[in-house]
Amino acid sequence: MATSVTFGATPTPRVRMESPDALFAPDHLVETPVPAPLYLLSCLRLPLVNVYPVGENGTVAPQHSFQRQEIVYPDGSRFVADLSSSPALGMPTIYDLDYLLGTLRLADERGTEADGAFPGATYADIIRATRGDTASNAPSKIEAVKRAFQRWGNSVLRTTIEMDFADAAQALSGGTGQTVVPAGSPIRRERDTTYWILSYDWETEQFASRSRDSIRSLKLNPVWRAQTDLGLAAWIDVDAHNALASPLAKGIHLKLVLAAAQGQLPRIHVAPLDRWIEDLGVQSKEDNNKIARRFRDAVDSLIEATILRAGEVRSPARGIYELALEPGALPRHTRTSRGIGSLDPVRTRVLLWHLNQLGMTVAEGRALIGRHGLEVEQVLRRVHYERTVKGGLDARGQEITHWSLWMTKALKKQWTFDEPEYMAWLERQSARFA
Repeated sequence: MATSVTFGATPTPRVRMESPDALFAPDHLVETPVPAPLYLLSCLRLPLVNVYPVGENGTVAPQHSFQRQEIVYPDGSRFVADLSSSPALGMPTIYDLDYLLGTLRLADERGTEADGAFPGATYADIIRATRGDTASNAPSKIEAVKRAFQRWGNSVLRTTIEMDFADAAQALSGGTGQTVVPAGSPIRRERDTTYWILSYDWETEQFASRSRDSIRSLKLNPVWRAQTDLGLAAWIDVDAHNALASPLAKGIHLKLVLAAAQGQLPRIHVAPLDRWIEDLGVQSKEDNNKIARRFRDAVDSLIEATILRAGEVRSPARGIYELALEPGALPRHTRTSRGIGSLDPVRTRVLLWHLNQLGMTVAEGRALIGRHGLEVEQVLRRVHYERTVKGGLDARGQEITHWSLWMTKALKKQWTFDEPEYMAWLERQSARFA
């Protein structure tokens, strides 16, 4: 979503959903994470490369165009996922994921037609959604979009995981269903089905001194949108993920996000290096010492991006390594967003997220919003005022420790907040986004 600009004025800054400022900013200035289809991403182990070597026959090596993996969940559930791609193009890579995430962001911002089509989508739209507001439409960027879409468009996923939740999503949009909180594993029901990921048609017009590239059609399989509508989503900060240069860092971040989306993110994530090598599909003839150094660099970049609060690659014994990772704010935000769906408007996402920070579940937050509507936002603003300006103390000078109870009481008893001091503070907060 483009930054709002008034001629001759400083652009109004965008606000992250988790910031208290989101309670005061208009929806078009609030940046929320992007809902990505949880079970699609769970089935992918994307190669950590950008290009594949091509043989004399014009094809990539077989292992670069077909992948089979058995996915094992903590409860013992096992599912098979096959990704089949064009031998001439190879499978989508971890870098191609950037453009799929950008496409998902575009779907979240604008919506799609029932068949998953993006009417009027342009390369500029995709590049902006993938690389940010300041991204240029240089030919190299357009070529990167083409390469990514060709790989995604020529890939088919076959899996026994239950993927199609169209009926439940339709019931939700019709007002007779409800979102779900992703469990630690998919539904224990197998369906051997094949799914396309996206379809893409483009053309290049040649003129005397230039050429013009355009997207004729772009569609995302509606199966993926049905997942995110229902709440089966991994909420991803696309800007943070796509800004990572290291393929290892991208892979680690994706694994942490998927774990968080399924409620499996511990405070400290400890796993052997060999497990990470297997999970990320690292292909290298280097010894573990050199691979460990590459992981250290990736961990450092994740700390710098605040995806990790802390992390280290340590060696409990000679030649043996393990990663100890403390997830930072972004993966934790993914966990906080569990049960929020892509049908939820921006304001609902903001309210549910901040209610969760006060100790309410998404279901409890929805019930509260259902009873009191936008009065919930007014009381959340007051909570922010009480905590930051008044020190979080009640009328007797005692610390308020259960803000969710305080909120519920304020709404039930219909407390009014109209003191001149508070009204002036409230006006100052809102004026920053006028």
